[in-house]
Amino acid sequence: MAVRTVSILGGNWNAVTAWTGGVVPIAGDTVDFTATSGNLTVNVLTNNLAGIDFTNYVGTITFNNIIRLNNASLNLGTGGYTQIGTSNGISFFGASNITCNGVVCPFTLIFTSTITLNDDLYFSNNFIGSNVSSVINNFNIYCMNGTLDGNQTISGSSTFIFKGNSVWNTIYNSFDFRLNTIIDCETLTLPTVSNLYANYAGGTIKYVKGIFNKNGIFRVIGSCTIIDFNKALISLINIENSITITMNEFFSGSPAIVTNISLISGSTNYTIAFQDGFEKISKFVNINNCTLSKPQQLLVITNSTKSSTNTRGIRYINQSPNGIAKGDASIRNTMTASAGGYVKDPNMK
Repeated sequence: MAVRTVSILGGNWNAVTAWTGGVVPIAGDTVDFTATSGNLTVNVLTNNLAGIDFTNYVGTITFNNIIRLNNASLNLGTGGYTQIGTSNGISFFGASNITCNGVVCPFTLIFTSTITLNDDLYFSNNFIGSNVSSVINNFNIYCMNGTLDGNQTISGSSTFIFKGNSVWNTIYNSFDFRLNTIIDCETLTLPTVSNLYANYAGGTIKYVKGIFNKNGIFRVIGSCTIIDFNKALISLINIENSITITMNEFFSGSPAIVTNISLISGSTNYTIAFQDGFEKISKFVNINNCTLSKPQQLLVITNSTKSSTNTRGIRYINQSPNGIAKGDASIRNTMTASAGGYVKDPNMK
């Protein structure tokens, strides 16, 4: 189809004067914003376009409605333009691709399809998913003090990285979040009304720093690897039965927030398998229905509640762990003194 260029006059999307040549874009057209293009207002829901290119644009685009892309390309150009308005932004249907060029996307992106990133994607507004699953592949997705919103499953090879004070919110209270990629975050606020699901099928979730909203529920429903989560304050963690979680450090709460860890459903314990070479000490936790892959690898201290429900391989300070009488040695394995005189636990790495 044709390439339509925003005219020097700009104006409303559906006005012929807003377009060089006087033709409003139709389905299948591509739209170019150039250095001479004027300010444009998206005042109508557009036809399905084949692409948008913002290269060299320095004007203002006002979103009072949605631009729709179908099997299309979005190029954010070189930056310098301004986004305002009261509506959403650009909605993707069908397999599409995005090129950022290092520009932070200022408008809302709405996904219902498979997206291929040509480089890292940065967004400072909203990143919205509908009730249709999306697949996002290649490179990283940086939430720059923005909001990840929606009720869908997001899968693929891209990595979500939350920078600054980012929010993971929900606009559909009856749905849960499900994330299948790797996820790093600085400060991330979780939903207050829905669950955050970790459904990884062998993937990894890594927590960098910051805080989690403690009203949300963190659910792990597939075997995966969880890294550095003793730094995240989460009040309630639900883990599916029969799965195995590989960790370097156990969940850990705070004096004011005890982390409660329990089985979602079923009667078979979940299993924690620790990576070697890390401390396995935790505090301010309440653990139920957990089995450690190696006995007595986890040492729980300070105001933690010893569960009487199917908890195996966990040692407690000043409590009676797994049938070992209070006051007895917390492990019964043979221990040997090292050259420095310290007692070495052969099960601790």
